[in-house]
Amino acid sequence: MAYRCTGFQFMGRISKKIVVILPIFMVFLILFFQNQIGIKYPTHVINSFINQRSNILNTHNLLNNVYNNSSISILNKTANQFVFKSYDLNKPPTFNLHDEENVYFIHINGGRTCFIQGTDLQNSHESCICKAEYFGKDCGIPAAAWFAFFQDKGRNLNISKRAYPRRVLHGMQVSYELDMFETRLHELYNTVDFFVIVEANHTDYGDPKPLVFLERLKKGYLGEFQNKIVHVYVSSEPPNAKEPTWRAHDYMRSFLGPESLSRINGIRDDDLFIVSDADEIPSNEIITFLKLYDGYYEHVCFRYRWNIYGFFWKQEKGKMTQVCSVSSIKILREKFSNNTWMIRPKRDSMAWWAGTVGHYAGWHCSWCFSPSGIVRKLDSAQAADRPRWGDYPEKKNLTYIQHLINEGRWFDDKGRFAEVKINEPMYAPKYLMENYAKYKTMLFHPKNISKSL
Repeated sequence: MAYRCTGFQFMGRISKKIVVILPIFMVFLILFFQNQIGIKYPTHVINSFINQRSNILNTHNLLNNVYNNSSISILNKTANQFVFKSYDLNKPPTFNLHDEENVYFIHINGGRTCFIQGTDLQNSHESCICKAEYFGKDCGIPAAAWFAFFQDKGRNLNISKRAYPRRVLHGMQVSYELDMFETRLHELYNTVDFFVIVEANHTDYGDPKPLVFLERLKKGYLGEFQNKIVHVYVSSEPPNAKEPTWRAHDYMRSFLGPESLSRINGIRDDDLFIVSDADEIPSNEIITFLKLYDGYYEHVCFRYRWNIYGFFWKQEKGKMTQVCSVSSIKILREKFSNNTWMIRPKRDSMAWWAGTVGHYAGWHCSWCFSPSGIVRKLDSAQAADRPRWGDYPEKKNLTYIQHLINEGRWFDDKGRFAEVKINEPMYAPKYLMENYAKYKTMLFHPKNISKSL
């Protein structure tokens, strides 16, 4: 897909010429005045200007990375046209994968290469000085990988920077999880190549439902991100949905792999497929690591912090959500027969794990809805989800559900979830924290909402 040059891109290109030419011009100007009017500048001043040219160019590379990452979003925001405006369910489009041109690494003195996002560039001269939560010789290993696997010295010796980044496909089944999907796009947009969402006109229980996501997308919802969204529509009803089996859920999931692989062209064996539930969000840091490095086994499992009702409650005693989520296309084809949901079971003894307590691979915010949204989720649950709390009218009382949220209790009225302090590491995705007023009911306990605004 070709994109016209935006004003931001144009200014970025002009700035590149300026930062290249200006320092050279300054050096000649200094030498001119030395010869014409006898002003003498010490050699170290001239060398300083020359060195500044190199520093400015390095800085330009960082800025270049920013506007390259931002250009697609800015184009869509200004084009008054969004991808889904004329979307035809009967003629879904195909998509093409391309290699990206983003800059992830920078060379410093001594020939060392450093990972930009993880490196304190100001203090890195002959070696890479890592920022907090990054490790390794080039500062490219995030904490979720380091503490779960690499902390034992020597285990990072087989990790090597790839010659080119992997491309990343991220698939999930969606229903009503709009807030989490918005958060996912902001967290991962610059790292993931395509987000594949499977949406049906029925719930997992077999009841009819609107196409919540598609209807909004056609009206411009998330317009600046739509160029990376692949919508898969499932119109046929799941077989025997109201029988106490998992067939309905498995039926929906079965569409994800075949539809993704048939509608996206240019996929390579070493590209990655991430499969998640709609309430799970892997962190940008761990996905970036997976796309830039070789040396790990390409069936990857994550440990997420397990939140309930909002980011203010979590499972007790450090209990995490543990789920396998990532596979290379080669393993997906050869080991899982292109069934993306075969990635999920934790039966692979060779699987590579990331995430540990305090250094999670992402977030799992379970039942993170308003009371009315929780009732809708109860009614939509598949028949095999026992006990199926939606079958008990008293459990769908809005006042009762608000009580559960306030007190941190489950529908069985036993035990209590652990409170999460807002200063804990990885409290919530960055986008939510930056937009806390909009997402306050997900971020803060009801008693603390007024204090937080």
